[in-house]
Amino acid sequence: MSKIVLNRFLMYFLILCIVASGSLTVGLDQASAQTTKAQPLVPELLITELVPDSTNVGTADGYEFIEVYNNTDQEIDFSNYKIRYRYLESDTLWAHVPDKVTIPSGETLVFWIINAQNAKSTIDDFNGNYGTNLTENTQVVKIFSGGMSNSRMRELLIVTNTGQPVVSAFYNDGEVQNGEDLGIFYKYPENGSIKMQRISYLQHKATPGSLAHSIVPDSPVHIDTSQEPTVINWTDTTSIAPGENLEISAQAHDQRRVTTLELSYRTDGQGDYQTAQLVGDEQQGYRYTIPYLELLGKKELEYFFTVSNTFNEVESEKYTVDLTGDGSSIRLNVEEQQTVSGVTYLRGAADGAVPADLQMTVAGQPVQGTPALEYAAYFLFEADGIDDGINTVTVGNDILYQTEPNIDGYQTIVAPIDPQWLTAGPNTITLRAGDNDKTYFDHDKPTGNLDDFNARNIRLLLGDGTVITDPNNNNPSQIYDLGDDGRFLPFVPFTFAIPADKLNAVSYGWDTAGLADGPYTISLTADNQPEVSVEVLVDNNGPEIDISLEDGRTYRDNIVINVTALDAVSDVENVTVNLDGKPIAVPFHTSSAELTPGEHKLEVTAVDTHGNRSERTVAFHTPEEHPNAPVLVSPTDRDSLSGLTAELKVQVSDPTDDPLEVSFHQAYMYNALSMSM
Repeated sequence: MSKIVLNRFLMYFLILCIVASGSLTVGLDQASAQTTKAQPLVPELLITELVPDSTNVGTADGYEFIEVYNNTDQEIDFSNYKIRYRYLESDTLWAHVPDKVTIPSGETLVFWIINAQNAKSTIDDFNGNYGTNLTENTQVVKIFSGGMSNSRMRELLIVTNTGQPVVSAFYNDGEVQNGEDLGIFYKYPENGSIKMQRISYLQHKATPGSLAHSIVPDSPVHIDTSQEPTVINWTDTTSIAPGENLEISAQAHDQRRVTTLELSYRTDGQGDYQTAQLVGDEQQGYRYTIPYLELLGKKELEYFFTVSNTFNEVESEKYTVDLTGDGSSIRLNVEEQQTVSGVTYLRGAADGAVPADLQMTVAGQPVQGTPALEYAAYFLFEADGIDDGINTVTVGNDILYQTEPNIDGYQTIVAPIDPQWLTAGPNTITLRAGDNDKTYFDHDKPTGNLDDFNARNIRLLLGDGTVITDPNNNNPSQIYDLGDDGRFLPFVPFTFAIPADKLNAVSYGWDTAGLADGPYTISLTADNQPEVSVEVLVDNNGPEIDISLEDGRTYRDNIVINVTALDAVSDVENVTVNLDGKPIAVPFHTSSAELTPGEHKLEVTAVDTHGNRSERTVAFHTPEEHPNAPVLVSPTDRDSLSGLTAELKVQVSDPTDDPLEVSFHQAYMYNALSMSM
């Protein structure tokens, strides 16, 4: 072998070794990454089969179902979960009956949809339709619903009671995928997703409870049942006044997942606990609001939490909230540093005292109050068929409440009535219909058709829980057909007699309109009670606006527009600045050359956090900054000249007599014979 050939052979061999070595290294690195890479978790619950279209019972599908699979090595209590039926516009949370049902490890639970047509169907009917032998309440539970759409795209989710999604399955996305009694079958999600993978539709008869055409993982998810969840009470409220909602909040944590955080509560230590599911997440916390109507007339609320991760449950200690106010024996309805304006109704009360025992002072001066309820009352009625008319609750000619639009199904409407509108003895409160423009009064009648709606069960609820009805209209089932369809009934007055002993407070209408903005002290005294005093802030005026420009002045050259707004009591919420009708951001830099000559208008509006508004307008001028057009002196246009030179003269001027620089530019004449044309 020649030396050249030998060298080439060694070179090629060396290159081959290097390539092989690199390939081996890459392969070893890849193998190492694959063995250390954590496999993504598959959801603990899977939706394995859907049947949105089935044999009819009557005029509706009679045997729609959802099949759910337990993909863990533990029994799952499905009372910690719900099925959410989602469509583009909104979604619905479906409860199952019975709520307490378990799914054994590696087995399924079938949710049978019950509608108005198949309500009398039995489990034998269900089994007969599919050729199965499933047991009700253990292998099959019911969902009472209108059913699943046969033609539109829908999503089914399993969610925890805390609102967190576990797994999701779509159908009819892209095309209709359901046929009568034919199953839509799924494979478990991969790559950390919670979306089930559809693998078959319109091919196989439905097989509830069998997994005949679905695919589930070979190995279940392992659950460490030794871990217990924790819950911390985040509620900082220890007392509320009658008429206030109570928000309960908590933080719960679990190594795996918090599936249920249940609030149990009762009032005055009586009766069974009511329960509510708190919704949220571990980062933002979980919340539930107890409406004030449940709390009126009660003195104390007791509550506790129960947290679950499905496999373990922990109960918190018990907590209490005072429902009678701030807990003070003597009290005012205004708070320290509260902002007031206009006519403010001040009220004060004291435990064991009647209005005659109470003395109120404003800024050190005694005022003459009148007996009043301490807290608001509520005009309640149930309404059906309300559209978008101006339907109202009135006292005299004053509108105290307007109904929301689109109310059906005899929903309870709550209209707050502040104490200043009510006295001891008979009080008339009127429910009125209206058209789309205004409510009906005899002296001011709408011109359009009145909204037609039904009302029933009208009553007045006081802040202490007392219910008062009109003795002439006290049948809760009686329906008042308001409006102008059929008979003409534009309004119905109701009279409520309030006992004098319910007026335990003294009230004073304080007109602050003529007072200077700033702090004022409100005090209340009662026999054998310590005085209570509160400093409030009167704020009837908007922010003070300061503008860097002077009204009526002429500005030349560079102009800087700046605006500031300050309020003596409240913060400034918003400032808008318009220059010649167009909004600008300040500071705004411009010049008299950029602005058109003449008058300009700067308009400023400032609003404070209490809603007080201030406006200020400044008019200023800018001169004409551009020179006047030159006036030709000589030679005149198209003048004939002799000789080789010409004297060019123009007359120039400036509106503000600024110095001018004049320059002449050579011109050329072109015609049809010009070579460059």
